[in-house]
Amino acid sequence: MFGDADLQPTASRTDTLVVKNSFYGRGLSTCIREYLASRKNAGLVKEASLDDIFNALQEGGFDFLTIAADKKDAKRAVAINIGKNTATFLKLPSNDVGLLEWYPDVRKRKEKGGSDKTKTDDESISEEAMPNDLPASTESEETQK
Repeated sequence: MFGDADLQPTASRTDTLVVKNSFYGRGLSTCIREYLASRKNAGLVKEASLDDIFNALQEGGFDFLTIAADKKDAKRAVAINIGKNTATFLKLPSNDVGLLEWYPDVRKRKEKGGSDKTKTDDESISEEAMPNDLPASTESEETQK
């Protein structure tokens, strides 16, 4: 009845996108980026959920013990890696993950806003919060007197 439906790739099917053991021994960010690119090239919805990414990494033979102490923390480690790698990945309002290069307008805003934000974060550390305001040579001179 729905014979053609089986031929169409779906967002949840990773078996046509990921070759077994293709992610073994490789970097996490590289594997995620390649998986997302393969989704786009296959004509699927290019963004993926964390579950889709994690399942694809498992299917591709990614060694999760290189990023987490045990497999139960592996998904969290993948999420942290995506969240920290904002130069490559973009978390969308739908909680899906995409590549920043797919969204040129967002990239321009991040470049403009990102550098300003970094400056304000660095400037927010006051000199009063820094311990040992005196240089080491001055302290040693005082202790010798």
